[in-house]
Amino acid sequence: MSRPRFLLALFIAAIATQCLHVDFALANVKPSKVVLEDLYKLYVGKAARGAQLSTWTELRRWFSPRMVTAIQRDRSRAAKRHEPPLLDGDPIVDAQDWDIADVAVTMDEEKQVTARATVRFTNGSPRVFHIDLVSARDGWRIDDIDYGDHRLSSLIAPRRRR
Repeated sequence: MSRPRFLLALFIAAIATQCLHVDFALANVKPSKVVLEDLYKLYVGKAARGAQLSTWTELRRWFSPRMVTAIQRDRSRAAKRHEPPLLDGDPIVDAQDWDIADVAVTMDEEKQVTARATVRFTNGSPRVFHIDLVSARDGWRIDDIDYGDHRLSSLIAPRRRR
């Protein structure tokens, strides 16, 4: 084989390997519904501890980079002012305390890079959340939560001083 053909064959093999790598990586990503079901399982039962969202690792595991930044900014502002953060509870269940049961996740829409789900559960009373997700390199992440009367993104958005 001549040198130019050899280089062309090597180039084609490298591209094919990259394509296979991407396919295998995408094959290991859980569907968005499974991600939410796994998340809410952490909250079910009397001894449930929920997701430990006080760490960067756990925040990045469940939330989009946009939401992680907003949550961290809220926490930093609160610490500087010696006040509780605007997000003063667990955003997954919109409460400080919980006794979650009867979780049901329904996918309303799922595209290649975005998805929207409805999550129903009881926490003393029935709750219905609409969750927006985005696809990240290593899986689906929560990009916003609509609690019915407010949204996570609007809760932790910086407020302008008057």
